[in-house]
Amino acid sequence: MGCGRSGSTILGFVLGNGEKACDLGEVIDFLKRDGKPNSFETGSENARFWYRITQLMKSDISSVFTKETKKKLIEYEHHRMFLAIYLGLTGHKIKQIYHNFINHLYGHITEQVQEKEIFIDTSKYPSRALLLTSLLNNFDVGIVHLVRHPTKVVKSFGNKSTRQGYKGFISANIYYFCINLFCVLVKLRVGNKKYIKIKYEDIIKQPNYEIDKISKKFFIDLEYVKKMILNDKPLKRGFPFNGNRMRMQDEVVLKKNNFSYKKNIKNLITMFINAIWY
Repeated sequence: MGCGRSGSTILGFVLGNGEKACDLGEVIDFLKRDGKPNSFETGSENARFWYRITQLMKSDISSVFTKETKKKLIEYEHHRMFLAIYLGLTGHKIKQIYHNFINHLYGHITEQVQEKEIFIDTSKYPSRALLLTSLLNNFDVGIVHLVRHPTKVVKSFGNKSTRQGYKGFISANIYYFCINLFCVLVKLRVGNKKYIKIKYEDIIKQPNYEIDKISKKFFIDLEYVKKMILNDKPLKRGFPFNGNRMRMQDEVVLKKNNFSYKKNIKNLITMFINAIWY
């Protein structure tokens, strides 16, 4: 859970290499893309994995793929619906449809990888995190609130060369502020037992320490991951549905790095507005 451009794809690689864990990437786009993972060629392992799930979903609850229902479910998870969901102001009907959809989806995912017990969903949206904690049956849902230095996030949104999500300086700052405010509200709702806050820069600077925190919090065995990172060995990809360009790589090596930022006027403004979340 967190703001876009905060490093959730690499965190998915890290956690997805844990014992009995599987990284699913940004599952939130499942309906938006009609069950077809982004950019994976037909016949690839990733495409075959999601094809089987999509066929099972269409067999069980094909109604969620109709234009009208799909639009409602996509909107239901969006940031615009967060406060309505948080305050319990959404309709009972859409809640039931979503409940049916999400439980069928994760039920079929677990059927396809029965040797796995832990599933990493890097969708980020606070509204989705809130819905999963309350509506997903037969799962213990833990939330990693991932934050990246606000100046880096704002700068990333200002890069017009990227394919998605351009935001100007002001709108990027407002977005960062609002999303992390929603994340804190989720924490207040679910409690500390199901929530942990992690800084992206800390993962890069001292990965083993941060991995230990997550491991102890949610009882995930990440010793293998720590050894791989310590020895600069590659982490293998799971079955990411969507995410940044890194999702297309079969393996990723996590490189340790220190962090610094320039103290210019824009960065100081960003820190003044958003330092509370970081």
